[in-house]
Amino acid sequence: MNRITRIIRPLFVIAFVASVLALSLATHSSGPALADSSGSPSTDQFNRAQGSISMGYLSACAITSSTGLKCWGDYNGRVIGDGVAGDGPRRTPTNVVGMSSGVASVVSKESATCAISTTGGLKCWGQGIPLYDPTYDSNIPVAVSGYSSGVAQISLGTNACMVLVTSELKCWGSNPWGGLGDGTQTARTSPVRIIASGVETVSAGEADITCAVMTSGALKCWGYNGGGTVFSSSSDLFIPTPTDVTGLTSGVKAVSVGQYSICALTDGGGVKCFGWNGSGQLGNGTTNGTTTPTTVTGLSSGVTAISAHGTNACALLETNVVKCWGDNRYGHIGYGVSGYPELNPRAVVGLSGTINSISVGAFGAMAMNTDGDIFTWGVSYLLGTGSSSNATSAQRVTGLSGPQVVPTTTTTTTTTTTTTTTTTTTTIAPWSTSSVAPSSTVAQGQSAIPTIPKSNTVETSSSTSSTTPATTTTSTIPAPDVPNASPGEGVFVLDGQEQIATVTRVNNRVTVSASGVSATLSALSQDGKVIALDSKGNLRFAGGDSVAVEGSGFAPGQDVEVWMFSTPSLLATLNADDSGKISDQVSLPAVVPEGNHRLILNGTAASGKKVLVTLGVIAGYESSGLSTAGKLLIALPIALAIIVGLVIPTTLRRRKKLVRG
Repeated sequence: MNRITRIIRPLFVIAFVASVLALSLATHSSGPALADSSGSPSTDQFNRAQGSISMGYLSACAITSSTGLKCWGDYNGRVIGDGVAGDGPRRTPTNVVGMSSGVASVVSKESATCAISTTGGLKCWGQGIPLYDPTYDSNIPVAVSGYSSGVAQISLGTNACMVLVTSELKCWGSNPWGGLGDGTQTARTSPVRIIASGVETVSAGEADITCAVMTSGALKCWGYNGGGTVFSSSSDLFIPTPTDVTGLTSGVKAVSVGQYSICALTDGGGVKCFGWNGSGQLGNGTTNGTTTPTTVTGLSSGVTAISAHGTNACALLETNVVKCWGDNRYGHIGYGVSGYPELNPRAVVGLSGTINSISVGAFGAMAMNTDGDIFTWGVSYLLGTGSSSNATSAQRVTGLSGPQVVPTTTTTTTTTTTTTTTTTTTTIAPWSTSSVAPSSTVAQGQSAIPTIPKSNTVETSSSTSSTTPATTTTSTIPAPDVPNASPGEGVFVLDGQEQIATVTRVNNRVTVSASGVSATLSALSQDGKVIALDSKGNLRFAGGDSVAVEGSGFAPGQDVEVWMFSTPSLLATLNADDSGKISDQVSLPAVVPEGNHRLILNGTAASGKKVLVTLGVIAGYESSGLSTAGKLLIALPIALAIIVGLVIPTTLRRRKKLVRG
């Protein structure tokens, strides 16, 4: 017996240790996650620039490429801001007085328009603004007293609400049903604090309903509740303080409030709507209202932006399709037909280019692409095309180019072969994809407009520019000055000015594009297989791997340099062909320290301007789950332990019986 026990105990120990080692080996990533050979697309949230267009009840506005502001529509002119009252609708874009430059975002709603400057100052015009006094009327922009800076976002509805750069929420207005959120039905003619901190974005609706997304991802709503028919099952006619929405207490990226309906965009790219549904504005195939957030038909994922107004809503998909639903009396669903409400999303026709912004008005909608082209559809006076006829499909607004250039980060870089020291002063960058998250990826239309970062000036000094230094390649070519880019972030600089960049991910390839230039990158393992993007859509590689580089929109016959930072390393110099395209496989250094890096394409655009395309990447493979081999490594020691624990004791019992017999 003792001899057998002495045998069993070591076997148990061996089995246990083997199991632990197998688990460790199986969960440790030993190589790249190779792409599925089936080539199925791998997509992620697009970085979208918002706040540059807005359509309301009577008017529409757009920020120009020079950061000026133009508006159109409105039968009496007061919300146009051109200083002229009456004189019928403005059917083409009209300059707003005093706003030829420096505009960061705009929001147009029922009878008023507001704009935030690049310094965070707030100006409004129309009826009831800036004091929300119904007797007040101005047809030119007026500064909102006390807010010449520090405003991050503004939303207009029955009330006005703004998010400050401190994440504080303040509102003011008529407040008939508690939509102000201060626990009363008292009208306020100046901003009052509603939530002290932690507010990401706000959307004020035209039926005295307000909702806010918290930095925690929770959605809170307040105001008119229709006896349990809008945002809460409570029988209360109205709820005058911020209240959690059941089912959306986390994971919410954005919100847009219509008349008596609300739509939310989740972190997973799904759209859920709730509230009244008489015109199909919930998009669920019925006209039945509900207080339960319900997934819009076909939009459980893959959506990057939402906008709602009145009894309509639209969504921008990762596939570059805009879909709208709800009221369609004036053809403002945009699919070529007017008439009955559309209870399910329909694709808008007539759009072109890569769409990066959408906004829904009461009787129309608008969209903008990355080239600054602006499209409208719906009732005639909201089109801005000069036409007096309604449009049931998207029409391009001629003579108007939306914002491409934004205030840029000023970077001074001194480089040696061993170190990089960077001092960065960040100015206000209203459309920066990294400064106002998650709002920066989501179109809120007039309901919620992301604008400036929630910190006006940040100064940093770093010996590694916040990334891990890479092996330096000695070169006589000077390293370009490049902006910082977090993993997965694309930054585009044209002629020294940062542009609004679109980042897309398809088939494990990441594309950064703007202003007619695009760069597509994918990582290849040492045996030439495509490396799958990681779980967050980031490009990953290791030393000795390579990167497939494709690009278009470059100047024919001109060189395009491919660099890797932190410590600048010139990887290759490619030459654009007669059509301005480049395509090659570029080898990475044999040793690349793990951490965050940047891949840069430095060349000349077809326009003749210098262009710099930057993508944040990661060196080092993502830890993977258990492989088949790993599972076997765990299973075998466990099986051995079972054998040792069960078979040998059974043998002992048999021997005992034989001895007794």
